[in-house]
Amino acid sequence: MTEAIILGVVTALGALASNYAKTHPFYKYKTQKLKEQYLAKAMNAFHRQQNKHQHEIYFYSMAVTDFVFDFNKRLHHDHHVERLMPQVHAEKNMLYKYQIEFPNVLCEQIVRRAVEVKAPISLFTHHMRELWMIYLVPAGKLTPNTLNKIPGAESYIAALFNLPTTKEQVNKYLDLHAYD
Repeated sequence: MTEAIILGVVTALGALASNYAKTHPFYKYKTQKLKEQYLAKAMNAFHRQQNKHQHEIYFYSMAVTDFVFDFNKRLHHDHHVERLMPQVHAEKNMLYKYQIEFPNVLCEQIVRRAVEVKAPISLFTHHMRELWMIYLVPAGKLTPNTLNKIPGAESYIAALFNLPTTKEQVNKYLDLHAYD
């Protein structure tokens, strides 16, 4: 009898944990896996390059990943990450130097994320303009053709293609990513 009660309680707790995992922001979106892969690459990049965040690489990498993937729309709040976000915004102009991900691949991942989280076009455009200005993703005529195979991404692709780019920005972007 006691064993049956214990088994019932354990089963109920397992069901509650499973239900929580399904609703938690970390597991709500399929593109979370892309975000986690970027996090791992960011941690490796920050380990390779000596910087002032060596003692907090995980949380700093998480803050950078959230900045890149969440369109400044926080899907999950973590105190350790939140306190580093001002530093990420202050240092974002240097992120391209770490070469965390190839720009075309990152662009495709962000568009997939935008489609899945249903990011408003204005928010997406503003965010991608910001990432273009710090040379993390291509924009304008440099928009990758591989984006066309993403279902539901037509409006995001059009917004990215229509981002204004100057010849100087394009040349600097191409110089910075000549070997990518």
